Amino acid sequence: ARLDHLARMMSTSKDETSRIEAFKYLEPKSQSGEPNSLYWLGQWYAASTKPEDQKNAEKWLTMALAQDANVAVKAWAFSSLAKLNGLGPNATKILDEQAPKFAKGKDETMKKVGYAYLEQRANAEDPDAMLWMGFRFAEGDGIPMNKKLARDWFLKAALQHKNQIVKNKAFEALGERHPPPFPATET
Repeated sequence: ARLDHLARMMSTSKDETSRIEAFKYLEPKSQSGEPNSLYWLGQWYAASTKPEDQKNAEKWLTMALAQDANVAVKAWAFSSLAKLNGLGPNATKILDEQAPKFAKGKDETMKKVGYAYLEQRANAEDPDAMLWMGFRFAEGDGIPMNKKLARDWFLKAALQHKNQIVKNKAFEALGERHPPPFPATET
Protein backbone atom coordinates (compact mmCIF):
# COMPACT_ATOMS: atom_id res chain seq x y z
CA ALA A 1 0.00 0.00 0.00
CA ARG A 2 2.85 2.39 0.76
CA LEU A 3 4.51 1.61 -2.55
CA ASP A 4 1.23 2.32 -4.32
CA HIS A 5 0.90 5.63 -2.49
CA LEU A 6 4.48 6.58 -3.31
CA ALA A 7 3.99 5.66 -6.99
CA ARG A 8 0.87 7.87 -7.13
CA MET A 9 2.80 10.79 -5.68
CA MET A 10 5.69 10.21 -8.05
CA SER A 11 3.44 9.89 -11.12
CA THR A 12 2.38 13.53 -10.87
CA SER A 13 5.80 14.84 -9.86
CA LYS A 14 7.53 17.53 -11.90
CA ASP A 15 10.80 15.62 -11.47
CA GLU A 16 11.25 13.44 -14.56
CA THR A 17 13.32 10.80 -12.72
CA SER A 18 10.51 10.31 -10.20
CA ARG A 19 7.97 10.10 -13.01
CA ILE A 20 10.00 7.42 -14.81
CA GLU A 21 10.29 5.36 -11.62
CA ALA A 22 6.55 5.67 -11.04
CA PHE A 23 5.94 4.47 -14.61
CA LYS A 24 8.19 1.43 -14.08
CA TYR A 25 6.12 0.52 -11.03
CA LEU A 26 2.63 1.30 -12.39
CA GLU A 27 2.88 -0.07 -15.92
CA PRO A 28 3.19 -3.79 -15.03
CA LYS A 29 0.43 -3.50 -12.40
CA SER A 30 -1.80 -1.79 -14.96
CA GLN A 31 -1.22 -4.61 -17.44
CA SER A 32 -2.79 -6.97 -14.88
CA GLY A 33 -5.90 -4.75 -14.72
CA GLU A 34 -5.47 -3.47 -11.15
CA PRO A 35 -7.97 -0.53 -10.99
CA ASN A 36 -5.86 1.94 -9.00
CA SER A 37 -2.86 1.36 -11.25
CA LEU A 38 -4.99 1.80 -14.38
CA TYR A 39 -6.12 5.18 -13.08
CA TRP A 40 -2.70 6.37 -11.92
CA LEU A 41 -1.00 5.29 -15.12
CA GLY A 42 -3.67 7.26 -16.99
CA GLN A 43 -2.86 10.24 -14.78
CA TRP A 44 0.84 9.73 -15.47
CA TYR A 45 0.19 10.05 -19.21
CA ALA A 46 -2.30 12.90 -18.73
CA ALA A 47 0.39 14.96 -16.98
CA SER A 48 2.39 14.97 -20.22
CA THR A 49 1.90 17.53 -22.99
CA LYS A 50 2.77 15.11 -25.80
CA PRO A 51 -0.19 14.21 -28.07
CA GLU A 52 0.70 10.50 -28.04
CA ASP A 53 0.71 10.54 -24.24
CA GLN A 54 -2.77 12.09 -24.24
CA LYS A 55 -4.00 9.12 -26.31
CA ASN A 56 -2.38 6.75 -23.79
CA ALA A 57 -4.05 8.68 -20.95
CA GLU A 58 -7.37 8.13 -22.72
CA LYS A 59 -6.63 4.40 -23.07
CA TRP A 60 -5.75 3.80 -19.41
CA LEU A 61 -8.44 6.08 -17.96
CA THR A 62 -11.06 4.40 -20.17
CA MET A 63 -9.94 1.02 -18.85
CA ALA A 64 -10.16 2.31 -15.27
CA LEU A 65 -13.65 3.66 -15.89
CA ALA A 66 -14.83 0.42 -17.52
CA GLN A 67 -13.91 -1.77 -14.54
CA ASP A 68 -16.53 -2.48 -11.86
CA ALA A 69 -14.33 -3.38 -8.90
CA ASN A 70 -13.67 0.06 -7.42
CA VAL A 71 -16.37 2.76 -7.40
CA ALA A 72 -13.96 5.49 -6.25
CA VAL A 73 -11.54 4.74 -9.08
CA LYS A 74 -14.45 4.84 -11.56
CA ALA A 75 -15.39 8.30 -10.30
CA TRP A 76 -11.79 9.56 -10.50
CA ALA A 77 -11.36 8.10 -13.98
CA PHE A 78 -14.62 9.65 -15.19
CA SER A 79 -13.58 13.09 -13.92
CA SER A 80 -10.12 12.85 -15.47
CA LEU A 81 -11.29 11.42 -18.78
CA ALA A 82 -14.00 14.08 -19.17
CA LYS A 83 -11.28 16.76 -18.93
CA LEU A 84 -9.17 15.36 -21.79
CA ASN A 85 -9.50 16.99 -25.20
CA GLY A 86 -10.02 15.21 -28.52
CA LEU A 87 -11.38 11.95 -27.17
CA GLY A 88 -11.92 9.04 -29.51
CA PRO A 89 -15.32 7.42 -30.10
CA ASN A 90 -14.73 4.56 -27.63
CA ALA A 91 -13.93 6.89 -24.74
CA THR A 92 -16.85 9.17 -25.65
CA LYS A 93 -19.20 6.18 -25.75
CA ILE A 94 -18.11 5.04 -22.29
CA LEU A 95 -18.42 8.57 -20.88
CA ASP A 96 -21.89 8.87 -22.47
CA GLU A 97 -22.93 5.61 -20.80
CA GLN A 98 -21.52 6.53 -17.39
CA ALA A 99 -22.53 10.23 -17.19
CA PRO A 100 -26.23 9.57 -16.42
CA LYS A 101 -25.27 7.12 -13.67
CA PHE A 102 -23.09 9.75 -12.01
CA ALA A 103 -25.67 12.50 -12.60
CA LYS A 104 -28.36 10.46 -10.83
CA GLY A 105 -26.05 9.13 -8.11
CA LYS A 106 -25.87 10.16 -4.47
CA ASP A 107 -22.41 11.73 -4.50
CA GLU A 108 -23.04 15.47 -5.01
CA THR A 109 -19.58 16.13 -6.43
CA MET A 110 -19.96 13.40 -9.03
CA LYS A 111 -23.51 14.57 -9.84
CA LYS A 112 -22.03 17.93 -10.78
CA VAL A 113 -19.30 16.28 -12.87
CA GLY A 114 -21.85 14.01 -14.59
CA TYR A 115 -24.19 16.89 -15.38
CA ALA A 116 -21.32 19.11 -16.53
CA TYR A 117 -20.36 16.42 -19.02
CA LEU A 118 -23.98 15.98 -20.14
CA GLU A 119 -24.35 19.73 -20.62
CA GLN A 120 -21.16 19.80 -22.69
CA ARG A 121 -22.52 16.97 -24.86
CA ALA A 122 -25.96 18.63 -25.12
CA ASN A 123 -24.34 21.84 -26.33
CA ALA A 124 -22.49 19.71 -28.90
CA GLU A 125 -25.92 18.57 -30.24
CA ASP A 126 -26.05 15.11 -28.60
CA PRO A 127 -29.79 14.23 -28.47
CA ASP A 128 -29.57 11.95 -25.41
CA ALA A 129 -27.75 14.64 -23.45
CA MET A 130 -30.33 17.24 -24.54
CA LEU A 131 -33.05 15.02 -23.12
CA TRP A 132 -31.11 14.60 -19.85
CA MET A 133 -30.74 18.38 -19.55
CA GLY A 134 -34.49 18.77 -20.08
CA PHE A 135 -35.25 16.36 -17.25
CA ARG A 136 -32.66 17.99 -15.00
CA PHE A 137 -34.30 21.41 -15.33
CA ALA A 138 -37.83 19.92 -15.15
CA GLU A 139 -36.99 18.14 -11.88
CA GLY A 140 -34.65 20.76 -10.45
CA ASP A 141 -32.01 18.09 -9.87
CA GLY A 142 -29.17 19.94 -8.09
CA ILE A 143 -30.31 23.26 -9.55
CA PRO A 144 -33.41 25.45 -9.29
CA MET A 145 -36.33 24.03 -11.26
CA ASN A 146 -36.75 25.92 -14.53
CA LYS A 147 -39.69 24.88 -16.72
CA LYS A 148 -38.68 27.22 -19.55
CA LEU A 149 -35.15 25.77 -19.82
CA ALA A 150 -36.58 22.26 -19.49
CA ARG A 151 -38.97 22.95 -22.38
CA ASP A 152 -36.14 24.46 -24.46
CA TRP A 153 -33.97 21.34 -24.00
CA PHE A 154 -36.91 19.00 -24.70
CA LEU A 155 -37.66 20.94 -27.91
CA LYS A 156 -34.03 20.72 -29.02
CA ALA A 157 -34.08 16.96 -28.39
CA ALA A 158 -37.42 16.57 -30.17
CA LEU A 159 -36.34 18.52 -33.24
CA GLN A 160 -33.09 16.65 -33.86
CA HIS A 161 -33.09 14.10 -36.67
CA LYS A 162 -30.81 11.42 -35.25
CA ASN A 163 -32.67 9.32 -32.70
CA GLN A 164 -36.39 8.50 -32.89
CA ILE A 165 -36.53 7.05 -29.36
CA VAL A 166 -35.09 10.25 -27.86
CA LYS A 167 -37.38 12.30 -30.09
CA ASN A 168 -40.46 10.39 -28.82
CA LYS A 169 -39.40 10.77 -25.16
CA ALA A 170 -38.86 14.49 -25.68
CA PHE A 171 -42.32 14.90 -27.22
CA GLU A 172 -43.82 12.93 -24.31
CA ALA A 173 -42.04 15.23 -21.84
CA LEU A 174 -43.56 18.17 -23.74
CA GLY A 175 -47.02 16.61 -23.34
CA GLU A 176 -47.30 15.27 -26.88
CA ARG A 177 -47.80 11.61 -27.70
CA HIS A 178 -46.15 11.79 -31.10
CA PRO A 179 -44.47 14.49 -33.10
CA PRO A 180 -47.18 16.92 -34.21
CA PRO A 181 -48.16 16.42 -37.86
CA PHE A 182 -46.82 18.83 -40.42
CA PRO A 183 -49.49 21.04 -41.98
CA ALA A 184 -50.75 19.75 -45.29
CA THR A 185 -49.54 21.69 -48.26
CA GLU A 186 -51.86 22.50 -51.09
CA THR A 187 -50.79 21.54 -54.57
